[in-house]
Amino acid sequence: METAPPAEEVSTQLTAEDILRNRIPDEQRQTLNVFQNYSRGEPTTKLYIKNLAKQVTEKELEEVFGIFFDPTLLKALEIKLMKTGRMKGQAFVTFVPTADACEGEPLHDSACKELVLCSASSARHRMDPPSNKGRIPLTNVSNNVNQRACKSTAPYNDLPEEVLHQKNTSHIGTEESFFMYRKNQRKASFGDENPFNLLSDEVLLHVLKWLPKKTLLSCGQVNRRFNRVSKDETLWYRLDLSNRTLQFDGLVEVLSRGVIVLRLAQTSIANPTPNSCLELQPGIKVQYLDLSMCTISLAVLGALLSNCRALVKLSLENVPLDGRICEEIAENRRLETLNLTMCSGIDAMGMRLMAKALTRLHSLNVSWTNLSGEAVQELVRNITPQVMHLNIAGCRSTLSDEGVAVLIKRCPKLIALDLSDCTPLTEATIKTLCKARKIEYLSLSRCYNIPVTAYLNLTELKTLRYLDLFGLVSDHAIATLKHSLGDVGINRYYHSSVARPTVGTKRTSIWGLRTRD
Repeated sequence: METAPPAEEVSTQLTAEDILRNRIPDEQRQTLNVFQNYSRGEPTTKLYIKNLAKQVTEKELEEVFGIFFDPTLLKALEIKLMKTGRMKGQAFVTFVPTADACEGEPLHDSACKELVLCSASSARHRMDPPSNKGRIPLTNVSNNVNQRACKSTAPYNDLPEEVLHQKNTSHIGTEESFFMYRKNQRKASFGDENPFNLLSDEVLLHVLKWLPKKTLLSCGQVNRRFNRVSKDETLWYRLDLSNRTLQFDGLVEVLSRGVIVLRLAQTSIANPTPNSCLELQPGIKVQYLDLSMCTISLAVLGALLSNCRALVKLSLENVPLDGRICEEIAENRRLETLNLTMCSGIDAMGMRLMAKALTRLHSLNVSWTNLSGEAVQELVRNITPQVMHLNIAGCRSTLSDEGVAVLIKRCPKLIALDLSDCTPLTEATIKTLCKARKIEYLSLSRCYNIPVTAYLNLTELKTLRYLDLFGLVSDHAIATLKHSLGDVGINRYYHSSVARPTVGTKRTSIWGLRTRD
């Protein structure tokens, strides 16, 4: 079987005649936009070429210039071709003698548009620059020297003195010196290129937001970029560290991430070593802080609250307090919810500071805090009229009928009121409560000095929806009250939810805000 003879290869090598034949005439050159503002300047040893096709290589440029130069001069020729970025399609050719550079010679080539050559320094301010105006041309592109100048096989001793001087001064740090950065193509071809470098920070953030906080901390140790992105505040909006043992330095690091919703319920926070190093960065952004039943010293708690000035809701249930802590709480003027259930150490002065300063308070729980008579008086006299939910249960000997009368008169917006275990209260309190305007929930559990028949007067309280009387009346009396009070629900809630961050078995949120991703 006969085979067809191979087709003759068409030679694509350029000749001097081809280049001169395709040269643009002077008349046509003047019409090009690039030469509209052009004026001939002093010749230099560097040519600037633009409009090169993307498939052009340095070797092909070397072959083109090799047509016009002898091998000795060609060895000292330095060609820098831009292959990436904004400088793509442009090249710089450096000659040793200035006379060898031919300025302003446009050529036609089948591989590109109208090829333009001009002297680099003389055309920089008279022609359209190759980059944006705000960028310094040719100086800050990169920092790796092109190695083509080192490939000359002839020894330096064989070159003229001007050539040696030019080679020794060709990389001085001026605007005319140019350094090109090339990626290692061999390394990239083997798959060693980091794929995350192709992702923007926004895309990387979108990926990291699905990771648990522990994994996020590990990602921060990969490299500098991951460390910076993993500390973005959007990834640390909420955090749950309940039922853990936390070092003070760990608490400082957590707060520095810009956490907004922080749950530290039943967490043990260790004291720093030494004790004097209680420094937290100012401007902590946490707004919802749950320290219920947290094991924390007064010094650490004081240092924490002294740097928290953006708190909106705070829970310190069953945490020991003192006068300084009460002062720091009072400094949070934006506080709307405060839970101090079973806290100790609240004196009359501390209660007065908090009651007067917290004018935006809507929910307050100071039940079972062993308040003194003076502290209770400061509370009912100075509490903000804006309060809507109040729990002062457990005042077994300090809250009287007169105190309740002052409270009802001062707080016309009360919706929920818990007076459980306030044994000094009598039937006069029921008459005072009937004058309230908006009370929907009322708890009078274990108020033994109030006769059962007095509760029938609550029919005058038209807004009442729920009434808790645990440990006080018999089942028969409850049935009678249900019949008399109509739609009022009796003994529906065993525990008060006023100002508390978590209610019932819910442990993944505080005040209705999720703490876990």
